[in-house]
Amino acid sequence: MKIIKRVIGIILIVLGIGFTGFFFLGFLMELDEVIHWGVDATEMAVLLIAILLPAIGGGIVYWGIGILKIETEEKKANKQNQEKTVQAVLEVPETTYKKPAMDQRFTMLVEDVFEVPTAGIVLRGVLINGVIGVHSGVWLLRKNKIEQFLLIEQIEAFSERGVNKTTCAQGDGRIGNLIKEMPESAFSKGDIVTNIKPNITDINSSIENPRLKGLIAGRGHTKLSNVEELIENEIADKTKFLVLITEEQKSAKGSGPEDNETERTLSFPFLTTSSGEKFQPLFTDWVELGKWGIGNPAELKTMVMDICEAKELFESNDALTGIVVNPFTDNYFLM
Repeated sequence: MKIIKRVIGIILIVLGIGFTGFFFLGFLMELDEVIHWGVDATEMAVLLIAILLPAIGGGIVYWGIGILKIETEEKKANKQNQEKTVQAVLEVPETTYKKPAMDQRFTMLVEDVFEVPTAGIVLRGVLINGVIGVHSGVWLLRKNKIEQFLLIEQIEAFSERGVNKTTCAQGDGRIGNLIKEMPESAFSKGDIVTNIKPNITDINSSIENPRLKGLIAGRGHTKLSNVEELIENEIADKTKFLVLITEEQKSAKGSGPEDNETERTLSFPFLTTSSGEKFQPLFTDWVELGKWGIGNPAELKTMVMDICEAKELFESNDALTGIVVNPFTDNYFLM
């Protein structure tokens, strides 16, 4: 309907311009005759008609512009309504969120978005780990740190046999999540659906990078061609990593008893491959760090770094070959 209105408006404008131009030329010709030969009643009537017809053409042009203006205003109003809907969803109902158990954590990289008329928007992608159920609350993580809390209304599992509705789905498999009361423009390919609440700002709480985790974990399963670019952009956009540190204390004796001091030396454990290459590990969250298995997670000491700080750490140690993110699951090499 919008396209039809737009076409009608354009046609009216073109016809009106042509109509106005043709009869305006006739008006000029008639005016020239009046100037040269004088005017009588007949010539006056023709001259008035010659003036009226271009005016009608101008009215047709104005009519066409009015149709296009209405269509533009409707489009603007729809966009504003969509933005209001998105803004309403951004008010996250914290009470509905429950922190998932370690074995229930999941991410899903959205590789397709499409609308089902009268039903809602379907987000399709590959579920990595965990279990997702109908009516469960999930986080939708978009680029530029946009976070939305949504409810899954329906789940479809994709397989070689076809598409089947289900009450829950378990990773790793391709699924579709139905979201209601949200415009299609609120979603995009490369979004991450997860039950992990993100936290990269409060370093006093557990650092969580579910968007980066989802992009890296889904890169080997997705059909998206720009997933590596999405990962690079996410890492460059001030993503925070956990880096394990160890601390050694040594007593330094001075010339007198009061001069005794304790020196603290920080070191950053690295990983060595079977071929002897050494890599500095970075972790997106405490769950990934805990998979190293080098001690009680409650007793481990860490630092929080962005990619620039991690690169400085790498460059300060000539023995290192590169940097690896989540080496015990995703094994994503940065350099």
